[in-house]
Amino acid sequence: MANNKVPTKAEIKEKKLQNKLKTAKNVEERNGKIRIQFKLPDRDKYIWRSIGIKATEHNIDIAIATLVEIKTDIKSGCYEKNPTKFWIDHFPLSTEAKYRKKVIRLKDLFEQYAKEREHELSYSMKNKLKTCKNWVDSFKLLNKPVTSITCKDLDNLRQKSLKTRMVVTVREYSHILHQVLRLATLGDDPIIENDPFNGVRAFVKDNHNKKNYLIKPFSKNELTALIDAVHIPQTKLLVEFLAWTGLRHGEMKALAWEDIEFHNNCLYVNYNLDREGKLKPPKTESGVRKVEMLPAIVKLLKIQKEKTFKVPAKSETIYFLNNRSTTIKRRRVFLSRGNKPYKRPELTTNRNHWATWLMEAGLTYRSAYQLRHTFASQMLMARADTMWLAKQLGHANWGYVQSTYARWIEEENPDYIQGLAKNLGQEYE
Repeated sequence: MANNKVPTKAEIKEKKLQNKLKTAKNVEERNGKIRIQFKLPDRDKYIWRSIGIKATEHNIDIAIATLVEIKTDIKSGCYEKNPTKFWIDHFPLSTEAKYRKKVIRLKDLFEQYAKEREHELSYSMKNKLKTCKNWVDSFKLLNKPVTSITCKDLDNLRQKSLKTRMVVTVREYSHILHQVLRLATLGDDPIIENDPFNGVRAFVKDNHNKKNYLIKPFSKNELTALIDAVHIPQTKLLVEFLAWTGLRHGEMKALAWEDIEFHNNCLYVNYNLDREGKLKPPKTESGVRKVEMLPAIVKLLKIQKEKTFKVPAKSETIYFLNNRSTTIKRRRVFLSRGNKPYKRPELTTNRNHWATWLMEAGLTYRSAYQLRHTFASQMLMARADTMWLAKQLGHANWGYVQSTYARWIEEENPDYIQGLAKNLGQEYE
């Protein structure tokens, strides 16, 4: 007798479901849920993703409609323009959506910026980045989601900062912050569509002379008094050397005898010693330069030659951008205790020394960097050509010298090193 068992309602329902699934292209049931198949422009193969609904005949129709919407978004370029919105709209419970829903805060961008540029940023720039981060944190913006930072937030940050900081300082902080925030607008899947710095109000120029405030060079009499007050013989030479060459502290301490040409009365700046104790090329191409030496410097170096010229050369590592380096043998001109190369660019690592020397010389306090300004101002008062001076200082153009040291420029005069020496009361031997 034939088995004519009548199927149950559940069996009939399941059969109808399977039949409908067979006709629904790129739709299937898995673990009781419906998933659909599609291909993204940035993937090599088709992918399956669950739409999170129970497998029923009615829901198969929903799946088919959803698939049509997905394919339309892909074809129209919506996915390529904003993948995050695509995943959140169509698959809110997917791994991709959960990852993209992660809240990115401003502090995360600072960390990303520092990590990506670890081998590009100088020691001073790393410190500025850290200072900028602290500045933002002091105004409670560091933990704010990047998507909620507005132009108004940035305006308030900048304007309130002017109560305790100079315009030049806030402008520098703003420039760094802008670079960090730009990370959020880059790539195929940006965190934000628009740069919040767009529309930020420009600063009103300070109504006091910033350059006069920052630049306080020593006169020749003040310089003499300062040198007399310095009780460390080696530091006396360093102070005089900086004042009559215009070199930066790190450039001076990186100088080697291989960089000196007595027969041409010149030296070459090839490297700079940073605060991490690393030798690096100067920041700009114009920083690598030939510096003509005044008679006072020639005489000073001949004295120094008796002390360090015969010290054996040491292997030193030169650090370049992009994590590259090379090792060369050099003989530093100025050496620390035990005839060892300096590890810090500062004139003196004892902060009290400099202040004490200024006090004993009867001078108002100013930083040791003013020795570089001293060279520039003395040269201009001796009627040095501004273009020549710009090259000596390592500036790309003479316009900076003119604008920065304008009050020391009396008139242009194409006198060079011999004329300058005569005006300064110095003579070559």
